[in-house]
Amino acid sequence: MHSSLQHHNGNSENTLTTREELRREGPQLQAAIIAPTRSPSIIRDRHHEPKLLWNESPSLKPSPCATIWGVPENLNVVPKHYQLAAGYCTFFVPNTRPNVISKRITICMKKLSVEVNYDGPRATFSGVNLNFVEFEGRLFRAPNKDYSHGVIVEVRRLDGCALEFFRMRCAITQSAQGIDEDLNDSPVIDLLPETELEEAEVKSIVNETFPESFNLLESKEEGCQVHGVRGLVHVTDGSKSGKEVARLAGVNLLTLNACKLLMFFIAYIDSDRICQSPKHDDLMKFLSLQLISNIFQHTNESDLRLCEDEEAKMAVIDRLDELVRVLVEVVEKAVEKAPRKLHRCYFAISALNALFDRWPSVNVLKHSRGKKHVFETAKFLAGLSHSLLESQANILVKRL
Repeated sequence: MHSSLQHHNGNSENTLTTREELRREGPQLQAAIIAPTRSPSIIRDRHHEPKLLWNESPSLKPSPCATIWGVPENLNVVPKHYQLAAGYCTFFVPNTRPNVISKRITICMKKLSVEVNYDGPRATFSGVNLNFVEFEGRLFRAPNKDYSHGVIVEVRRLDGCALEFFRMRCAITQSAQGIDEDLNDSPVIDLLPETELEEAEVKSIVNETFPESFNLLESKEEGCQVHGVRGLVHVTDGSKSGKEVARLAGVNLLTLNACKLLMFFIAYIDSDRICQSPKHDDLMKFLSLQLISNIFQHTNESDLRLCEDEEAKMAVIDRLDELVRVLVEVVEKAVEKAPRKLHRCYFAISALNALFDRWPSVNVLKHSRGKKHVFETAKFLAGLSHSLLESQANILVKRL
């Protein structure tokens, strides 16, 4: 950022006050305020992280697991040598107090079901969405007093799909500016139109996906393993592959090689041992839980008729009791240990509810009835920051 900002009249008659003006003049205003000397990398540069002074107010103690984001009224100024994120990742919100903006962003994060951590004294937040896009944001005040009537908001992508981050950033931008928009719980997923596929087409799609995903899973490269699981997650997601494809793929994954693949994922989720890098293990467990959730949300116990192997059918029912135990433990660990893993809770509880509804031979209550307090804790935490988890936890608590 240049040491001085271009002049802007702060008088009330020249200040942006309406949503229409924000939409129309927001980009020009941003260009006038934010003028970095060079375009910074979209990935966070750890060497240029701003050194901010903490507000010593006792009511704003930093907490990595906070879910209520209270920020100082007197925000930190943009550090002299800190380069703000380029383009529309940095914007100015006029005539709005910092706590109003932080509240808007908090509401946005809950609607989008983002696993988010807030730091009140530093006025920062960081999160990861359900598609594992990692990002962070900051609130600043401008060094030029001509812009003392508003707040600078910065959002950066740290990891994950750039397109999904773009949509997340748009949602944050609109919310921070007070623009009322309908935010879907999962805005990055475009649902497929309902189409009737012939049985041969359904089998063809599943048969083409499995070999490629299995080959990637057997690779020693971490990136290949991730892509392998992602392929299975996508083919078992009815909103992406279609309901019939997701159903057949789910049944095949459950019964494949006498449930060996199912047991592999159960053991992986249940293990506390770090097999490779901690970040890779965390992502693989996240995707494994998402896969398990997808499978049981798109299959019924009666769908086992699609499998011709009678031994495999019986093995599935036997193994699902172990799965229920593991899913309950996932929720217990995720809500009682910091940092809390609310996405893991969501996928685990979604799978438990699906098993309860669709698989009558599986005794979900056997392992979950004595853990009602755990699911109530998940429901409470979700009520602060994760709308999808809140809905699923509420359903399960009522059943207990």
